[in-house]
Formats: sequence, structure tokens, C-alpha cells
Amino acid sequence: MPAWNQSLTLTEPAGLGGLAATVDTIIAAANITLDTAGTALDAAKLFLTGAAAPEAAAASAAVATAEGLLGDLFGAGFYSVAAHPWTPGVGRGEGAWRTLDFPRLVSTLAASFDDHGDAGRPQFSSATPVELLVIAAGAASPAIFQTTLESLAALTGAREFKTALRRLKQAFALEAERRAAPSPSRAPDWDSVTVRNAVPGLAPVEDSLRAQIATLKAWAKGGETAVDIAAALVASKRAQLTTLQTKMTAARALFGAGMAGQGAYLLHVTGAPGGAGARDALKAATGRPGPELPFCAGIALVAPDGALGSLATLLGA
Repeated sequence: MPAWNQSLTLTEPAGLGGLAATVDTIIAAANITLDTAGTALDAAKLFLTGAAAPEAAAASAAVATAEGLLGDLFGAGFYSVAAHPWTPGVGRGEGAWRTLDFPRLVSTLAASFDDHGDAGRPQFSSATPVELLVIAAGAASPAIFQTTLESLAALTGAREFKTALRRLKQAFALEAERRAAPSPSRAPDWDSVTVRNAVPGLAPVEDSLRAQIATLKAWAKGGETAVDIAAALVASKRAQLTTLQTKMTAARALFGAGMAGQGAYLLHVTGAPGGAGARDALKAATGRPGPELPFCAGIALVAPDGALGSLATLLGA
């Protein structure tokens, strides 16, 4: 039976460490090559005659690794739905304040699978194995919940959490207006998204990998075009390599962070029989907190089985 895991820590994807080591090796070899180039003409000769072959070969091999990581982490598409205390018709309370405890959050997300007025909801048959990933967090007080919402908004970039954060801040001072539902569907509504826009907090990883692919492909050619033969050739190549290494360092620094102490919970289900199976697994999952956390928010992701595996691993599931 699936169970909630009270741990959300970004885990470095397999292969990123090895890629970083390869990049470091390439940079060291390239710098040795550049050190031998006393003039722009010397540098041009080195590149045009293939003297940079060692780093070119290593770069060529690293391109496949970088492209594979990019595809695994950012190529998946899935359905997404989020809920928070200010989701219309979901939260409890009067005036500007709203509460949503963990059991009601789970039941709200589960009920959205059966919202026939929502044309964007996932409609997988029971013959299709699907995967479910739910990120939820809660707090005992509005002040702590503000920090929780800030963490969820930073990690997922979901507009629903940004809205909840704004409404929470307004609630400290004034009454907020009830928002009208934008469609006849019952809130919350599903949306089709990709990892790129659903988890912008991982942008440094994608930026790093794309920068590596572009730079490594250039080095993999082993030679330079005539356009590159200029007085600034050596300096530009050094700057290029430094930027690449900086991006890799920034990307790797992201991992190991998480939402410890934020009341975060993670649920990962694989092989569920269709949308109904994912819904039932969500409702039956053990280990969830009760009404002791009155301020909660969460997001559910649904996709064909296997599509969310890399993201789940990244989040520590």
C-alpha cells in the first residue's frame, strides 16, 4: 500500500556527478592546450591541426551524457492539479482567513479525478498503468504556513501557490474577495504542463546541461572555423570554459536542499490502473497527518507510468 513520506530533499540525478568530473577533466586539458598558445596564430594552428584532440574526444563522449540527463529530467509531460485554502469552494472559514487540513486536501485532490466538468483532467482507462506524484505541505499556524507556501511556490512555480501566498498576506490586514471560478468545472482544475514550467526551481540544472551541450559540441569538433581565428581566441575560450564550470557548480549546489522542517510530505505511486487507480491510491495512502495541520496546500502530478520516475527520484521519493 502506498504511503506518505515526510521527506522532500532534492537528490542529485545519476550521471550528473560523473558529467561534472568529465567537464573538469576537459577544462584541465583545454587549459593546457591554451597555455601552449602564445599568440592567436599559435592558437589557430593548434585547433585547426587537431592538437586539441584529447579534450575534443572527451567532449564528444560527454555530449551524450548531458543530452540524456536533459531528456530524462525535462522531457516528461504530465497532468497537474493544485489546491490550497483559498481554492474556491475548498477552504473553510469566513472573511479573509481560510483553512484546509491535510485530510480535506487529500480528498479534494482525489475528487478532482472525477470532475466531469473539467475537460483538462486526466482520463486514463483502467487498462493504462499510470504514475502519481503528490507534493503536499502543512503548518499549524498562518505565520509558519507563509514560509511553507513560499517553499512550495519556489519549488513548483505553480500559480496556485503564488495566489495562495498573496491571499495569505492580504488576510493579515484585510478581507479578500471571493474569486469566481473561471469555468463551470469544479475547482481545482487540471492543467497540462512539463517539468520545465512546473518545477522552475530546477532551472539551474537545465541551464547547466544546455550550456554544456552547446560548449561540448563545439569542442567535440576538434577544430575551429575561420570565424574563431582572432586575437581574442585564447581569452574567449578560457571565459567559455569558466562559465561552463560555474554553471555546473551552481547546478550541483541545488541538490541536498529540500523542505525539511516545512511539514512537507511526498507520495509516489507507480503502476496504478488508470486515473481511478491513482485516485484510489491517493485516498488509501497511509502515513498522512490529520487535522492537526489546519493550513495545507499540495499539488498532484499524473502521467503514464514511468514518466515521473526521474522527477520522483530527484525529489527524494
